Amino acid sequence: MGCLETVASAVKSILRPISNKLSHKRGVKRKLNRLFGSSTSTSGSARRSPLQEPGMVRVRTRNNGTTYTDGIELEDIGTSTRHGAYRNDPYRRHQSHRNIQRQMSYIQERLKEAREDLQRLRSDEQHYEAQLEKSHQDIEELRAQLINSAAKTTKLPDRSLMHRSRNDILDRWQGFTYDVRNLVMNHFRFDDTEQNKLRDWAKKQGPDLQEITPSYMEMITKVDYNSHLAEAIIWNTLLRLVFGQSGSESPVRWAGKFGPSLSKLNGEFYRDLDLARSEDNMAIWHRWRTLTTNIMSLANPQLGSVTSPRTDEVVKALDHMLAPIYDQSSQAAFRRALQRIVHEAVRLDQLFWGQDAFYFLSWPHAGRHDFPLDEDTMKVVGGGEDSPKVKFVVQPALCQVGGDRDKEYRDWCALEKFPVCV
Repeated sequence: MGCLETVASAVKSILRPISNKLSHKRGVKRKLNRLFGSSTSTSGSARRSPLQEPGMVRVRTRNNGTTYTDGIELEDIGTSTRHGAYRNDPYRRHQSHRNIQRQMSYIQERLKEAREDLQRLRSDEQHYEAQLEKSHQDIEELRAQLINSAAKTTKLPDRSLMHRSRNDILDRWQGFTYDVRNLVMNHFRFDDTEQNKLRDWAKKQGPDLQEITPSYMEMITKVDYNSHLAEAIIWNTLLRLVFGQSGSESPVRWAGKFGPSLSKLNGEFYRDLDLARSEDNMAIWHRWRTLTTNIMSLANPQLGSVTSPRTDEVVKALDHMLAPIYDQSSQAAFRRALQRIVHEAVRLDQLFWGQDAFYFLSWPHAGRHDFPLDEDTMKVVGGGEDSPKVKFVVQPALCQVGGDRDKEYRDWCALEKFPVCV
């Protein structure tokens, strides 16, 4: 019980100076002697209480059986520990010491087990995090395999549409946009056309021109805008009748007599597979389009390259729409040039469908008109004075998404800048 002796010694050292100051008071000295024992005797020799032998502590018992010593409470050892019996009993001291040791051992064992459990939980957490990371990697690998497996297993010949590089497709597209621009520059004479005639034409084509810009009535008579407005309406018609304004609304004119059925099937797949929300379904739908186009092209190499009633419909629609404003003196040359443009548009649409990467035409994210100019993604091709605001977009841009292992189908990018008027 070394701790009790230490506590008692500390208490004595605190109270002894007080006892020296108060010893002259009546009754105080006698009470202090009971607590500490006499410090001196008349004979000058040390005189101690029988209960104050060196290393011993006075033990008292309350009525409730709780023992205390010199003001320090001890454990309840019963009323039998009177007059220091507990302190003088080696057996009881030994038993108490063993009890304390057993309690300490028990606590230490529980603490050790808790630490081991905590360490085990930390190890399990690291293990599960590693498994989760590996699962994510496996999913990405399987997704890449899904996107690319069809091309590897079918082993399509080199003459198929699928084996075209991005540069080849981009060159073909840029040549096509040049032809459309030349058609407008060579066959439209806005300077010689009466203003009232232009206004009448704009009113008649109001729904299409409204998509391009709400200010079409004002711009159709301005030389800085009218030719670009005519070019924009040609592109508007080509997207609606040839390329399709979205993945689910493609006319598929290159497929000839199979076009209507293939167009309907494409739209139903697009809607039923919920492609807007499912990345994996988007990959499957794109792969289906690619393989279908290549199989049909291999079976019929002339598909998309010959005149058909479905391509003639587009030529007639454009000719009828533009007749009031193009130069009638070169009507035959205009129609031949227009026919070449429509046929090339149909072949380009077939080429886009047949690629391992997903190519499509799109307008800017910002819209078609009246938004801030972004010089990083747009180029100014016409308009008035320099302005930070775009009045309308002249032409869609060729965009690409998918096809590469590190590309998500939602992360599409334009391969060129959007031509705009400010």
